[in-house]
Amino acid sequence: MSFVVEFTNRHVALCLLCICLLTYSNSFDNSFHYDDDHSIVDNPHIRSLKNIPSFFVDPGTFSIVPDAKMYRPLLLVTYAINYAFEETQVFGYHLVNFILHTVNAWFVWVFGQVLLQDRRRALVASLLFAIHPVVSEPVNYISSRSSLLATLFFLFSLQQVTSMSAWRPRARRHVSTVFLTTAALLSKSIAIALPVVAGLFLLVSRRLYRIWGVIVSMCVVSVVYVVGTQNMIAKAMVVEPVRPLIQQWATQLKAMPFYVATIVMPVSLSVEPQFVVGDNLGEPVVVVALLFVAMLVWCAVRGIRYLRAVVFSAAFIALTLLPSSIVPLNVLVNEHRLYLPMVGAAFFVAALWPLKMIYSRSFGILLILVMVALTFQRNEVWQDEETLWLDAVAKGPLMSRPYVNLGKTYLVQGRYDESIMASRKGLELNPRTGRAHYNIGTAYLNKGQYELAIASYDRALTLEPNLMEGYTNLGNAFKKLGRNQDALESYRKALSILVHPAIYHNLGGVFLALGKNDSASTYFEKALKKGSSERAHYHGLVKAHRAEEKISSAINVLNTALSIWPQDHDFLLMLGDAWAAFGSEVEAIAAYQRAKLNEAGIYLRLAEAARQRAQWEVARSHYERGLKVVSDDIRFHNGLGMALHAVGESSAALESFRKAARLDSNSAKAFANIGLVFVKHGRNSEAVAALQRALRLSPDDTFSWGLLGAAYRNEGRTDKAIGAYRRAIDLAPEKTDNYYFLAMIFQKLGQLGRAETLFREVLVRDPEAHHVHSNLALCLLDQNRYQEAIGHFEQALQLHPGDAGGYINLASAYLNSGRAEAAVVAYERAVELLEKGDPLRDRALAQLSLLREQRVSTVD
Repeated sequence: MSFVVEFTNRHVALCLLCICLLTYSNSFDNSFHYDDDHSIVDNPHIRSLKNIPSFFVDPGTFSIVPDAKMYRPLLLVTYAINYAFEETQVFGYHLVNFILHTVNAWFVWVFGQVLLQDRRRALVASLLFAIHPVVSEPVNYISSRSSLLATLFFLFSLQQVTSMSAWRPRARRHVSTVFLTTAALLSKSIAIALPVVAGLFLLVSRRLYRIWGVIVSMCVVSVVYVVGTQNMIAKAMVVEPVRPLIQQWATQLKAMPFYVATIVMPVSLSVEPQFVVGDNLGEPVVVVALLFVAMLVWCAVRGIRYLRAVVFSAAFIALTLLPSSIVPLNVLVNEHRLYLPMVGAAFFVAALWPLKMIYSRSFGILLILVMVALTFQRNEVWQDEETLWLDAVAKGPLMSRPYVNLGKTYLVQGRYDESIMASRKGLELNPRTGRAHYNIGTAYLNKGQYELAIASYDRALTLEPNLMEGYTNLGNAFKKLGRNQDALESYRKALSILVHPAIYHNLGGVFLALGKNDSASTYFEKALKKGSSERAHYHGLVKAHRAEEKISSAINVLNTALSIWPQDHDFLLMLGDAWAAFGSEVEAIAAYQRAKLNEAGIYLRLAEAARQRAQWEVARSHYERGLKVVSDDIRFHNGLGMALHAVGESSAALESFRKAARLDSNSAKAFANIGLVFVKHGRNSEAVAALQRALRLSPDDTFSWGLLGAAYRNEGRTDKAIGAYRRAIDLAPEKTDNYYFLAMIFQKLGQLGRAETLFREVLVRDPEAHHVHSNLALCLLDQNRYQEAIGHFEQALQLHPGDAGGYINLASAYLNSGRAEAAVVAYERAVELLEKGDPLRDRALAQLSLLREQRVSTVD
């Protein structure tokens, strides 16, 4: 290997670049992975370079997740720069990681020459570090860039120390070393070992006396760092430790032989190795590990005189592993913790490499080829989330987290049944994994099984009360069921954990559904002010303003949105609708033309806008004008039929719907509309036939199922009606009418328990439905549950004070509960509301007269 001695620094740099490029050539398109989502992809703080100063004072900028606070400001600076160039295009992020790793391999070469006193051995160390499979995780996993950055500044600082130990130190080098130490700590806390490692190097090289002031300065910087971040560190170690310290230290003692074996035989690497917690220091495996560590320490002490580089390398490994070993962390062991210690391992191997043996060169080339192949293969495992977690499951079948993360991956891919299976496997291994329940709940949510989703979210939130996503999706499930008050409560809990534009948007959507349009506008505006200019927020705000009849405000919002997205088709259509609602058809037509609508499309849009405002004659006019342009467009025939039906021209409406059906015999909407006309006019048999045809064409049409239930009910075919209404409820559980009509059927049948349940389902979705309170109260009255009946009668009358019949029913409930005086007041109120000659008024007067007579006789 004598030719290596002639290598210049330029040759070595080119060699390292080429071999790193060869090794990691298949990694640049690998996807983002788990922690990347909350710290990069969804992190709003890195989306502007103006936020860089806040990275240095606010640990909350590290992630969108409140519990994931970390103080790594320089790491965030690199993310922000990446985002400024390519947003979330993954190539640029991988390129930066690759460059950092290649530069680190260069610094191993530079420092190795001083430590090993042999350029050939230094090259062996740098090559081993560059291509070893263990270091592939930080290169592939973008969130592990913190290890790459910290190692860069760590090694650069050591290089400065070696320079000062060779020559009399200068103030400039002193300052630069302190600066690099600070930069290392601002990248990741593992750099806390730097002053000790630097001091050990000077001790081994017997030059400490010359630059002891530099080491003291490095120690001061480290102390300031610890004191400045003590809140986070104290939380991890004392206030809320992941596990007791004894367990942590026992576990990390077990980890030492594991790490050594991983470095020596890197053939079964995994993002989640199969490794269990050490229960106590007396556990046999822990005792053996402790003896192993003690033996290494003894060898180091004995060999320090003769094998200084070897001893320093071993100490380097131990000291750089120590910070992550002392502090309890969620993950027991992982590969990226070995990135900085791998520098020491590379020096250790290089110091003992048998350069003079005849086969050393051939063995070295073979080893390089094997390492490159293993690392190249490992890169392929990091291709995407599925390949990564399938590999982890295969290598760690007894670990819960790989199954849970695999379940999350399947969830993103829309493979909901597989997500449920994988997450349940994770729960079998660790029943207290809230994320697994969350995955299952989200799978059920996407499958439309909302009650099962709610049950899973409840379990997830019991285990992880601060799981913001759990509250958010729980709110989504409630909203799908029409349980808007429950949805509000869930979204507000999510908001108490994390202030996020999406949660404001969700709250705005619920208030919009509840008809509280002013509140809806407020929350959509908050979503926009939070710095998230997403189309959905503008859409929501426009809908809220339209619902409030603030058309000019809606137009202003749309103009703002169009200044950002000038050719957005949806916004242009909404602008046209808003101008149409404002009564300015000229402006509306101009907006529709910008959206590239043809003449027929414009007439259809104008007609639909008028129909939504219940301006039926205007709608009719536009539908008719459109039909002059395109006489065979069933949308115009269906729309015209709806307008005619609304103004009472049922025969003409029916003819229009039939034309639509003749034009397209597969139009479920046309047959459903025919059924609508027949139901209204009591032609129930014909309605059933039309609606059955509609449902053959569109089996999941809730509107048709609800109409079919009404037709069956009118025919007296109760069982069929019940089945149709239940199907309508299954398809659209948020709609209240189907619950109500089904409840009325059960009430008529005397099945009061079923009726009561359904009435309550309506009230969960619409607490202000006064007629439902009244019917529920009658149901309770028939069950002799007088106090509950009184409560609902009173609520109904608060919502609709002019209901004379409600006061008569309330009086009856009062009488049955023995409250005659209250009944008198209720009857008197009913009499006030009813006109003379009304039978109800006569009935109320008769009851009043009887009650007064009873009161007089009681007094006598």
